[in-house]
Amino acid sequence: MQRITSLLLVVIFALLAITGLWMALGHHGPRPGPPAATAPVLPESDAANANPVRRAPPFFPRLLHEGAGYALIIAIPLHLVFNFRTLLSHSGLRRRKQ
Repeated sequence: MQRITSLLLVVIFALLAITGLWMALGHHGPRPGPPAATAPVLPESDAANANPVRRAPPFFPRLLHEGAGYALIIAIPLHLVFNFRTLLSHSGLRRRKQ
């Protein structure tokens, strides 16, 4: 189980890093809304009643990034529980036998 949680943390961290950079660099996909050339011109009376076309937000990368973040929140405590003794001895906080 220790190997699984460690591997899971590495994969999730890589996923968060990639999607975070993707969002930071502004690669959010196509802009919402129809192109200006095809947008119909409505009379003023119809404009108030018109329903604009709503597109769903793109799945990648924001929702993927958020989901990976939640998975990381679950995996970190598991990793700490399974590797507690190792982490203590590595940090020098474990009591040494005399």
